[in-house]
Amino acid sequence: MSEDAQDYPRDAGEDVGPKLGAEDRQQAPAPAGEAEPVGTAEAIDEVPQTKPKPKLCGICEKEEAKYKCPRCSLPYCSVACFRPHKENHPPDDPKPPPVAKPADTESNAPKRKSHPFSVLDDSPELAQLFKRYPSLPAKLESIHSATLPPKEEEPGRGGLPWNLQQAPGYQNKKPKWTHDTGLRRGKEALRKARTNPGEEGDAVREYCELVLHLLSKEEATANVTDIVRQQVTQEDVKLIEKLIEAEGKWS
Repeated sequence: MSEDAQDYPRDAGEDVGPKLGAEDRQQAPAPAGEAEPVGTAEAIDEVPQTKPKPKLCGICEKEEAKYKCPRCSLPYCSVACFRPHKENHPPDDPKPPPVAKPADTESNAPKRKSHPFSVLDDSPELAQLFKRYPSLPAKLESIHSATLPPKEEEPGRGGLPWNLQQAPGYQNKKPKWTHDTGLRRGKEALRKARTNPGEEGDAVREYCELVLHLLSKEEATANVTDIVRQQVTQEDVKLIEKLIEAEGKWS
């Protein structure tokens, strides 16, 4: 037997498979779990992305839209396209009428608004005064009532019938009411209220002093002037001034 054909013992770890050349090793696929070559990722990133198509004019459907109709948001490209759309635009839906606020009922309105001194009731100082003296509005209303003409009294039991009162020669002994009469009665009612030694008198005195202070600033303070013009007539303002000034002479 020749030496070439002689069998030699082989190691257990020796590779008996065919040996690969350098060219074969380059073409062989990479084992699982290994990263792909860097050149492959770069090739994916270089793929051009498609841009969204520009929005066309909703009127001519040719040019790119640049504006929107303020009424229906229709896109348009130019004023020339928008002009016929604007002329032929359908009318807008009618707006619902505004809900009317319920008017304040007389029961919810403050009682102090019934007297002429309400000309200055919106003042924060007066609001604090009315809060401190809750009975003050009723007292001021009674003072104002003294300046009004009395209601015609109907004859009660035992009085003269209506037909006898209208008979010729009948004279009513009650004096006829005039504006001066009402002013005189108002002065007297105001004087009595201010000279009251109790808390009611304190409230009326503080009220009169505050009203005089606010009226003295009437020309310099636009807020008070606006309130005066909106809520009462000039005659009511003069009546307030006369009542308070005349009461000061009596005290």
